[in-house]
Order: sequence, then structure tokens, then C-alpha cells
Amino acid sequence: MNAQSSMQAQKQDFSLNSYPHLDAIETSGQLAGKSSYRDFMTDSCKADIDFNRLVYSCIDDDEYTEKTKQFDSCRDYAWFVRNKNTGEVRVQASACRLRWCPLCIRTKKMIIVQETRKWLSGVKRPKFLTFTLKHKDIPLREIIAELYKYFRSIRRAKWFKKNVRGGIWFFQITKSKKDGLWHPHIHCLVDSNFLPKAELSELWELITGDSKIVDIRQVKDNKKTAEYVARYAATPCRLSNFNVDDAIEIVKTLHGKRLCGTWGTGRTMSFKITKPDDWLDWERIGNWWVVWNDKANPLWCQKIRACWLWNKKLEWLPPPDLMGQVPWDPDTSIAPEPFLGNQLDLF
Repeated sequence: MNAQSSMQAQKQDFSLNSYPHLDAIETSGQLAGKSSYRDFMTDSCKADIDFNRLVYSCIDDDEYTEKTKQFDSCRDYAWFVRNKNTGEVRVQASACRLRWCPLCIRTKKMIIVQETRKWLSGVKRPKFLTFTLKHKDIPLREIIAELYKYFRSIRRAKWFKKNVRGGIWFFQITKSKKDGLWHPHIHCLVDSNFLPKAELSELWELITGDSKIVDIRQVKDNKKTAEYVARYAATPCRLSNFNVDDAIEIVKTLHGKRLCGTWGTGRTMSFKITKPDDWLDWERIGNWWVVWNDKANPLWCQKIRACWLWNKKLEWLPPPDLMGQVPWDPDTSIAPEPFLGNQLDLF
């Protein structure tokens, strides 16, 4: 440690008594021995990571793309960062932004939950609607096109526009275990008047010609509802629930297709990834691999990890020798979670 680092260390109280849970966590199998931030993040979703990677690999072979390479790079490069004003510590990492990446899906969910809860707080009697179609033995692409067309039509219907002021819609796909046919449906969280189920069902049948099954439920718990909405608004299904061929068909069919949206009063919600006003206040303080594995200044590494794990403030700026050498250095813009910067993510 150089002289400057020593002086900084003396100003700090490096006693880990303030962080009694640190040792217990770091000796656990879940957190110890991770070679990269990606390893750390994928621990809880390994099965989905492996299956979705297989699907992307099959599509790459078929379409001569390089999605697997992009998928594998997600969260590969990471840094601990500190807010210059608050002392808060988070992790900044590379993100692949692929629709079926479990890690990126997790970040999308955080954004959707936050926006949906904020919107629900201003709605007096929100309701949860579901529109579905009668099972048909036709390709997935065709039945999804029909569902989207019918949903646009019901939103334009005079009765619906009169009673529903706006909301959020999202798409979900399953497959029937009875007949093996696709079962796509659209869920809506709406700001509306009282909606008689019989009238809504009659209107849906009039539009579709053969489907009258709708569901209406009163929202009783905003938090649970927002989390449910986020689960499917971020991704329409869990690919690993299907066989490989079906999963490949889902990914190809939904490529480039909009899977959720808002209308009317729901347009105050925004699920776009944007930078917050304080994104310039975040500064890098250490390479994740260096800090996590005590490769330099172990006391500082422990301090940074403790602040991150237990949401404590880091009062002093660490020495520069924690940055390490990394082969890739993207745009230095930083944005705190749940917002994302230029291919960067903070947790």
C-alpha cells in the first residue's frame, strides 16, 4: 500500500464489527469463489441460463447470427461504483439486452414494478382483465396475429372506450396440456368504471366470432399485482417450460414483436430505460473481480463488499489500485438501478 492509501486507511474505521453478517455471507457457498460477476448473478437462474443459451445456439446455427456470443457476455465486466454525494455503493456491469436473457429480464421487471405501482396508486378501482381465444390448430404466428387484431378492435369499440380510461396490456403464451395447442392471451390492468362481465364477454365474442371467455378481477393488492404484471410484461413465458423446438418457435415468432404497452391514462407509465438526473454522480471505485476476491487492499475490498451487501455508505474514496486491468472499457456513463446507461446496469 502506498503512502496516500495508508493515510486514507488511517482515516477510516475498518472494524468489521459494524458488519456482523459479512463473514457468514462470504463463507457461504453462494457468494464465495465467484470468478466473475456473471457467475455471481447466474447462480440463482442456472437452469434458465443453460436452456435459453441452448435455444439461442440453435437459432444461431439456423440463421447464422451471433446471439449466443452476446448472451454469454452479459454481466461479464463489472465494477463497484460509488455515488459521490450519498456514498451509496452499487455494481455497474455490461448487459446484453437480449429479450430472453434471464439477467436482463430481472432488470426489466424492476422497472415495470416501480412504474406500475406508481400508476396504481392514482387509480381508484383498478381491474385486471384477461382476453383469450378459442384453441385453434393453426401456426403460432397466425394465432398471435389474430389475438392482437382483436385486442386492437375491442379497444376501439364504443362501449369499451366509454368505460375504460386506460391501462397497461401484456402478452402471455402457454400450451395446452390437453390438446397440445397454443394458448396465447392478453392481460390488462385497467382504470375503468364497473365492467359487467356478461357485456364484456358478449363484445369479445362479437369481435372474435367464436371466443367469449374473458376474466375480470378487482385489484386488491397493488404490490402483488405490480409484481405479477412485471413477470409477464418483462417476458411472455419461461422458455424452459417448453421443449426446445417449441421454445425456438416462440423466440422466432416473437422476434421484433411488441409484448406489452400502455394506452389512455396508462401512458403516464414508461418502461423505457433512461438515465436519471444524477447519473454523473456515480464513479467507479473497483473492478468487481479484484474487490470480490481480495486481489488488492483486502481491508478496502471487505469494506466495499459490506457497503454493497448491507446498503451502507462508503464515506471515503478507495485507493485507485482496486480498479485492476480489464480488457473492455465501455462508455463511462453510469446510471443507478433500475435505470441503465449505455449497455451498463447497476444493482
